[in-house]
Amino acid sequence: MEQLEAYIAKWKLSYAEPLADTFLGRLYKVQSPDGPAVLKILTDIGVEGGRPASSVLEWYDGHGAVRLFRHDARAMLLEYAGGNDLTSLARNGRDDEATQLIAGVIKQLHGRNQDNPPDDLTPLLQRFQPLFQSSMLVRAATHVLHGDLHHENVIYHPVRGWLAIDPKGLIGDRAHDAANGLCNPGSLPEIVRNRERLLRQAGNMASALDIDRQRLLSYVFVEACVVASWCLEVGADPSHWRLWRRLVSADS
Repeated sequence: MEQLEAYIAKWKLSYAEPLADTFLGRLYKVQSPDGPAVLKILTDIGVEGGRPASSVLEWYDGHGAVRLFRHDARAMLLEYAGGNDLTSLARNGRDDEATQLIAGVIKQLHGRNQDNPPDDLTPLLQRFQPLFQSSMLVRAATHVLHGDLHHENVIYHPVRGWLAIDPKGLIGDRAHDAANGLCNPGSLPEIVRNRERLLRQAGNMASALDIDRQRLLSYVFVEACVVASWCLEVGADPSHWRLWRRLVSADS
């Protein structure tokens, strides 16, 4: 509570309403001088990822992502979108539309001029280092990446439309951002966990973004391996991600 009160005073906030409490940070809906906002107070674990996240949000400057109003080493004040995420579309029979909307957000994010990107983003080679080094990754064009773009991280803003939230701040092949959405929403396994759906949505995403479908599926496989490995490290269930490795392998 002391941290919350300190940021309320420091950034002239009011009406703090708890939104979520995760291992990366505590989130509050607040009223700020810039309008409705989300105050994210980082945990000790979240601080490490907070620096590239704030850097990439500053770099996006509201193009396809929520705006970053203020930040320091321990907290971020973010634009409040307030609407539903894309999971609701997938749940209500609009899975293809959700994929197209993710592709539209990716186009906005990747449409930023790639000159002079932030210098504190994590290269994909570093993210994938625990698994292997691949010539596929080495020869990839360099783009500033969201790093965790899936249905729950695309929120509807009543004025600005669909916006990305909660970036991780990577740099590398843009196919990585496109691949993440294909494995989600994980909360709807009855919809997403089948090979036919994977191939259909991979085709939709590849066509919308002009990315080779097989390259996109390769990134789905790599991401599934990385996240499954992370789940084992922290004691989480890796079965969802192991399934994706099998689904992609079946297509090779």
